[in-house]
Amino acid sequence: MVPPPPGAPVPPADPAGAPVAPLDPAGTLLDHAALLTVARRAGQLAGTAEPPAPAAADPRPAVSPAAGRRLRRILGGENAELLHEWLTAVVTRGLRPPPQYLPALLDRARRVAASNPDPDEARLRSLVAAAGGPRAIWLAGLNPAWSWLIAAQQETPSGQQAGAPPGAARLSGAEAAMALEMIGAQPDITGVAQLMAGVPGPWPAALTARVLSVATGALARTPLNASRVIRLAGVRADPALGAPDGMADFSPQAPQVLHTMLAVLRFRYDMLRELDAG
Repeated sequence: MVPPPPGAPVPPADPAGAPVAPLDPAGTLLDHAALLTVARRAGQLAGTAEPPAPAAADPRPAVSPAAGRRLRRILGGENAELLHEWLTAVVTRGLRPPPQYLPALLDRARRVAASNPDPDEARLRSLVAAAGGPRAIWLAGLNPAWSWLIAAQQETPSGQQAGAPPGAARLSGAEAAMALEMIGAQPDITGVAQLMAGVPGPWPAALTARVLSVATGALARTPLNASRVIRLAGVRADPALGAPDGMADFSPQAPQVLHTMLAVLRFRYDMLRELDAG
């Protein structure tokens, strides 16, 4: 065996005392180079860095802790379709979401194109910008993936709040009465689904009850379309219907979709109540 060069590490011995064959010279050289690099870095003085400027102050009060926990559940996928309404309610009430959830909101909006055919999805970016306020803009300046918010801020005319959502359409009494009348003129549940998709919420109790009655009667014939209508009612019904005493539980024999709809109503009612309690 060729003896190792002077200064080379001595190969370790195995438990029996016999020396282990030396490692590959190229591998040994690379290992020594890696150790030398680490040693040099460990001996270097730390560099200097300036911390980022703090975010601008946001005078709006934060939502209640319960409302923050509700947002966490929505972002986690529970009744995710209510995110737009939660954000709209926050902006309308002059509140701000918990800062720890702003990255998730910005990332959720990042995946939405402004040209999305779904009107709720298309305005998600403006809702996130309006609800997030100065801190959301500050975060967007630190992450290029959220640069869409900076661009929207620069395109907003001076004096106008960036991302402020347009006034939400409200259903008047006359419009609710017209919708009630038109439901009876629909030939089937498909027609009811197409009609009610264009009726903004919140729906009053009489309209919700009529929609649910028609949809429940059509469950046996066309379960898919009927379930869609029931789900739509669960999202757009008057939040008061979700109060614990505002609607009786369905019987255990009722279709599961009805129980799901009732759960959405109650979730939505609690969501808005928590924001009002902020």
